[in-house]
Amino acid sequence: MAKHLPPPKNKHLSQSSHKAKKEPILSAKDRDLLSERQFSAKTLVACLVSSLLLVGLRYIPAEGWIKAVVYALPLAAASAGVVMRLFTMLSEKDYYDEDIIMLAVSLIAFASGHFVAASVSMILYRLGEAFTNLAVSNCKKHFDEFVSSGTRKANVLKNGRVYSVRPEQLVPGDILIVSPGETVPLDGIVIEGMSTIDSSLISGDKTPFNVSSGSKVLSGCRNLSRDLKIQVTRGYDKSAYVRIIDGLMDTNRKKAKQEIYSSRFLRYFTPAAILAAVLLAVIPPIFYGEWLSWIERGVVILIMACPCALSVSVPLCYMSGLVNSTKKGIQVENADVLENLSRTETMVFDKTGIITDGVYTVAAVFPEKGLSTKQLLQAAAEAERFSKHPVAKALRQVVELSPLEDGENAEIEELHGKGVSAYVKKHHVYVGNASLMEEHGIHYRVPQRAGAAIHVAVDEIYWGYILVNDKLKTGAFDAIESMRRLGVRNMVLLTGDVRSVSRTLASSLNFDMVKAELMPEGKVAAVEYLMATKGEHSSLGFVGDAENDREALMRANIGIAVGAIDAENPFDTADVVIMSKDLGKLPQMMDISRTTANAARLNILAAAAVKFGVIIFGAFGIVPISLAAVFEAGVTIFSMINTMRILKPEKKVHEDE
Repeated sequence: MAKHLPPPKNKHLSQSSHKAKKEPILSAKDRDLLSERQFSAKTLVACLVSSLLLVGLRYIPAEGWIKAVVYALPLAAASAGVVMRLFTMLSEKDYYDEDIIMLAVSLIAFASGHFVAASVSMILYRLGEAFTNLAVSNCKKHFDEFVSSGTRKANVLKNGRVYSVRPEQLVPGDILIVSPGETVPLDGIVIEGMSTIDSSLISGDKTPFNVSSGSKVLSGCRNLSRDLKIQVTRGYDKSAYVRIIDGLMDTNRKKAKQEIYSSRFLRYFTPAAILAAVLLAVIPPIFYGEWLSWIERGVVILIMACPCALSVSVPLCYMSGLVNSTKKGIQVENADVLENLSRTETMVFDKTGIITDGVYTVAAVFPEKGLSTKQLLQAAAEAERFSKHPVAKALRQVVELSPLEDGENAEIEELHGKGVSAYVKKHHVYVGNASLMEEHGIHYRVPQRAGAAIHVAVDEIYWGYILVNDKLKTGAFDAIESMRRLGVRNMVLLTGDVRSVSRTLASSLNFDMVKAELMPEGKVAAVEYLMATKGEHSSLGFVGDAENDREALMRANIGIAVGAIDAENPFDTADVVIMSKDLGKLPQMMDISRTTANAARLNILAAAAVKFGVIIFGAFGIVPISLAAVFEAGVTIFSMINTMRILKPEKKVHEDE
């Protein structure tokens, strides 16, 4: 994880006219994860020079030791870079590195008289290395594009003066000045100014939005139009942008099962193949003679001992998948989560704020006889005066609340999943669902129209009900159907709404199952039941709100928080954090996860098939050294090209083809 400097005292601040010290966002150890291999044209030049020498030497007559000296030239040209790295590998005691193995292959082949095969093997190995480095560089380029979009300085207001400091020097409560064109360095809340913000870096949403006093803004967002004064709410290492970067670069991140299996396979396969090559080259000729023939067979097996096709390609698949999802505003916790996503067959959705916009409007009011519509709405709104529930906001928008008198206290109790109990002007008011009325023995009317019913009772007397509607989120149907096409078989809707309303909504979106009239604990119980009844090798995802659905998110195999840009600590609750409220991100997430897992699986199968096939046929003398080198380089190049497709341009998976 990146190390952050402690906040300094004021004397360490320098005025904004001074240049802030430029330091890398990531520690050297973290950046090594992507910088160990870098594509270089020198490798291709070495392959080209060696190939030209090899072709040219075929027309030069030479015999004996002169031929050996002449054919050493293309081998030296191809292997120069490998030899330069040899001492480093030996000092690190990395004896099973592919460089050492292929250098041994070429030298043994050359010593046994296979001059052309020795050079061909090294040329093809270096060609495969070039493709490997190209794939790594491609992933690194995408990652660096994301990292470089952040900012390494912050303009802080202290005692009426503006200072330029590093973001990690700031603490909650500090005041930032963010000018047009600048990136917000830390999470905060706007305290002065109005502007337009581009959050595409962290949310993947390319549509800018307006902010004003009281609006939350996250680090990584770009200010587009006017100056903003922002109060810091989270320190550097708790801010959204840094947590995303640290999550990507966590060298201790949990690995995918395919990464673990391929690593475990290579741990035993490589030394076993080397041992088999030695035994095959030494033991049979003791009894049958023909040393050169058996040495050639041993060299073929030694070529197959190279681990590159698996040791690099499989981890690179998951790193590419994580980088790609992050660039689209989908923060996946680790490679294991990404792999589990690819096996998801059941997706459970909360309704309010996920499938719907979560913005309620009053659709109809049904007061009891002797009461007016205004009286019913006023009583409900007064009781919901301080509630943060979306329904409470809808009620307060249609009436004007009376001011509290001096010394008057609003006694309001939130009844989670049911409504509120409040004392308004010395009257006891209940506002909530049918369960609340039944709990207190209050007879209520059953609504005859579609909509969520909010019942109101004053002093144990039923006053009537209010119907509120929540608009279906744009693109919800397309997102759900796209996920079906990507392999999610079962769609489940969980909601606290009445059955009649919930079933209509679920039917319109083709949900396979709907559970209605659920309390928060009922949603958790439903997730636990679905977890217990799912397939052993499949995963269950829960799509909900990072704050209101914490328990359900943590119970599922994969907790997916949508619209988390306003959440307090979404990374502590969910396995996947989608900052945007756009449900189109869900099929994108599934597409990336399945593409990644399939690419890793194909790399493993291709490498295993080629290696075992060549080993078997090579042991019988059917596959010569040059052909074995072609197979090894071919499967390496194939694996890298297959890996690079994970970072392909975005595909519109949410539209019908």
